[in-house]
Amino acid sequence: FWASAQDNGGQRIALSQTMRSALCALSVELIEGPLYDAHLALCRYLEGYNNCVPHPHVLAHLTGRLKAEEQAVLMGFQALLKDGMPHPRHAETFTALGRLHANGTTPWSSEAWRWPAWIVFKMTTGWWPNLIEKRMAELVKDPAYRTTFGIPLLLFCASTTWGLLALTAAYLTHNMAVGLFTILMLRLSQALAMPYEDCRLDRRNERVAQPYSAHPWVIKWCHLRAAEAAQRQRKGDRLGDGK
Repeated sequence: FWASAQDNGGQRIALSQTMRSALCALSVELIEGPLYDAHLALCRYLEGYNNCVPHPHVLAHLTGRLKAEEQAVLMGFQALLKDGMPHPRHAETFTALGRLHANGTTPWSSEAWRWPAWIVFKMTTGWWPNLIEKRMAELVKDPAYRTTFGIPLLLFCASTTWGLLALTAAYLTHNMAVGLFTILMLRLSQALAMPYEDCRLDRRNERVAQPYSAHPWVIKWCHLRAAEAAQRQRKGDRLGDGK
């Protein structure tokens, strides 16, 4: 971009466009304005249906559909939220709907052996996420920034808890090695517990989403429009693999 010593702004524009294309390939681009939340809901649904981020062309196709029926979309979406469906900015229930429609309820029999480690995790540091999440909801109005502030606080609190437990174990046994072993075991229990915890949260979101599976807006825009787009995406992936 900087091959020419003279810069009339063209290089900056080209660089900006290249960065934008690269960012769109790594994330998703949603409609700006009133239809943003409805588009986000469909994006979440597709994430659950395909178990991956939807392709940009799929979201662009849905953009055209949503704009063509904007008033009906907004009315139906607001009715869905009013009936009790959690907002896509605040919960993962639309993603859960996508999983339910594509594969049914998430199985957890394969993760059952992790339950003892999960108990240790929940009794030591596993309660911190819920506490911090509630506190961030009280202090930070924009949901997008709650995670930004919550994750560093969670890391600090979990590490401090592990340290205190390790010091307590070392003090009671008069052996520093026991304290170090305690930290290692707590970290290991967390690593083993997280897949079970993720499965548990997925199933909880699926239970919340299940009553709205037959809602008219969900049937029209998730089960039909979005699922149709998802099937085209899967077909395109298979053709791409074949090439």
